[in-house]
Amino acid sequence: MSILPENLSSTEAKRLGSIASEKSSSAPLGTLGGGENAALIEELYEQWRTNPESIDITWRSFFEGFSLGCQQAPIRPSSTAKSSAPSSSVTTSDFLFKQGKIHDLLFAYRTLGHHISNLDPLGFNKSTLPDLDLHNFKLTEADLDTTFDSMTLAGGGPRTLREILRILKESYCGNLATEYMHIQDFKVRRWVRDRLEAPQSELPAAKKERILNRLIDAEQLERFLHTRFVGLKRFSLEGGETLIPMLDAILENCQKFGISQLVMGMAHRGRINVMANILGKDFKLVFAEFAGFSIPKNVGDGDVKYHLGYDSSVVTSTGTQVGVTLAPNPSHLETVNPVVEGKARAWQRLLGDTEQRSRVLPILIHGDAAFIGQGVVAETFNMAQLEGYRTGGTIHLIVNNQIGFTTIPEDSRSAVYCTAIGKSFGLP
Repeated sequence: MSILPENLSSTEAKRLGSIASEKSSSAPLGTLGGGENAALIEELYEQWRTNPESIDITWRSFFEGFSLGCQQAPIRPSSTAKSSAPSSSVTTSDFLFKQGKIHDLLFAYRTLGHHISNLDPLGFNKSTLPDLDLHNFKLTEADLDTTFDSMTLAGGGPRTLREILRILKESYCGNLATEYMHIQDFKVRRWVRDRLEAPQSELPAAKKERILNRLIDAEQLERFLHTRFVGLKRFSLEGGETLIPMLDAILENCQKFGISQLVMGMAHRGRINVMANILGKDFKLVFAEFAGFSIPKNVGDGDVKYHLGYDSSVVTSTGTQVGVTLAPNPSHLETVNPVVEGKARAWQRLLGDTEQRSRVLPILIHGDAAFIGQGVVAETFNMAQLEGYRTGGTIHLIVNNQIGFTTIPEDSRSAVYCTAIGKSFGLP
């Protein structure tokens, strides 16, 4: 009797048919992992765990039985599977039971690993999370040198549990962490997963030197302004200097993706630094504005230097010219968001880029408290996929100095992260 759902496409049916035939044959259960079928089963299993009602009842019953079986370990030893067991002291049923728990381990780290990532330079990171303890997966330290099928982890293949844990911790608990398992588009989710788990190559010396120089540029400007113009309000970028090499990296990659125009909007913090070190605003003009000697044309006396916009043509290291425009914005910080999207659409129309919308890139730079605290952020996200408003995608950068201008996170938001609003729209 077939266990295949009736509402599958022909392609899915063929792939799942091979799974059903393997199940009914004498092939060991462990042979299903690591291939194309394993990835498909894993997708269905993840979907079942998240929302059981969203999958066909036959698969729902299968996974319910699988979950119950993993808890009770009813698998009988078989001569074909004994060769996969790490030693004669471990029975085949024990090994296959633990192999089933490897999937749960991968799912848990991909879902929860970010909670113990090393993101806080002040040292307030969590170093442990009870939900990720090995004993929760019926695994122990005695299993660390046992070789398992690592399934979809970093390309799959046989790995010891120790190696599996190393890859998971480096991918999800290091200085870069991503929360992405809420994304309902499996294609997008796999794209993020594969890049997070891939081995990270060493940056070339030239790139390291460029990043260092951009950090020094950002730091030195803030130090000079603090020393020369003591007491003047400037909304310093101190603590968020990484913003400058990040924007520089985007500019440097524009030619690779065919982008000829950037449209930017940002709050006050770091605005002067961005105009000077990214858009190339003359330092003499920056210092003159601080000294009160310069009032830009068409700007009233009541406006301030950290509200002003700027237009520039930036030359990258390869000699490519990229137009960059920074929109002016008032004190109501996130108001600029829909303005930037509208300017980007206007540029796309001028450049004849109304189909792919790939030549103009909007960039919005936020403060952490304003990003989650102002409704216009969610309103702008809601327009992203509407035909009359879409711009082909926006890069959002959030400068998080853990203060929120005057308020600590515990007093300003209910969510763990200021980016929680993005989860409503399937954003990583």
